[in-house]
Amino acid sequence: MPKEKSADMGASTRWVEGFSPGALQVIDALELLARAGLVLPAMLDIAPVRVPPAWCCCSSAAR
Repeated sequence: MPKEKSADMGASTRWVEGFSPGALQVIDALELLARAGLVLPAMLDIAPVRVPPAWCCCSSAAR
C-alpha cells in the first residue's frame, strides 16, 4: 500500500509519514517473522510453553 494512502486512513496511521518505504518494508517483514515465531513453536511442539508469554510481549508492544 502506498504511504500516502495509508496516511489518509486516519490519525492512527500518520506515523508512516516519518518512515521511508524501505523502513516500512523492514517493519512489515519483522512483523511477519514475529507472527511466525508465535505460531510455529506451538504447531511443531517446540517449547509451546513460551508461546503465551511471547504473545503478551508482542501484543503489548503493538499499543
